[in-house]
Amino acid sequence: DVASDTLEVSEARGGKTRRFPNDNPGVAELRAWLESREPQGQVQVILEPTSTYHHLVIQALSRRGISYTCVNPARTKAFAQAIGNRAKTDAVDARMLALYGESQQPEPSPSPDEAQEGLKALRRHKESLEREAEATQNRLEAARRSPWTPRAVLDSLERKLRWCQEEIERVTKELRGGVIQDERWSRGVELLTSIPAVSDTTAVVLL
Repeated sequence: DVASDTLEVSEARGGKTRRFPNDNPGVAELRAWLESREPQGQVQVILEPTSTYHHLVIQALSRRGISYTCVNPARTKAFAQAIGNRAKTDAVDARMLALYGESQQPEPSPSPDEAQEGLKALRRHKESLEREAEATQNRLEAARRSPWTPRAVLDSLERKLRWCQEEIERVTKELRGGVIQDERWSRGVELLTSIPAVSDTTAVVLL
């Protein structure tokens, strides 16, 4: 069970759960513990993706060749309901995930493509900046309509909007550069944008 600061771990046929810090030393400790439990590489870790908090552990597992499966939370929720699990703690969730893995035998997830993950992070950041720019633009337009809005407020909103636009431009260049540097991505964008109405942005999202 992945949280921002901790990793709660349970074995399907084990007893108490173990807790590891969700940082580099903690993940290294978890990895060593897993390898000591199953030296022949038969262990499989089941976890739910949680924001970016699971990235560190799946990177470490992948690099050591330890199988893992990122499970859709909707599936584990349905499984928990089916086995009558109504409690909601980290330890209970870890136990439930272990039981889910044992009973359902899900296929291992593929190892992450680090170049793809980097481009994905850039794309998400760009989208976040675009939402922020749109919200700032709307606030600025509303502020300009009021005769009581101080000039200081308008100046502040205008500065923020310019900053957002500059950051969007900067991140867009980084994103395009990353695509151009990778032949797989540049060829994929070229093929997708040959379809009418498919823009560079849509092509990157699809890839």
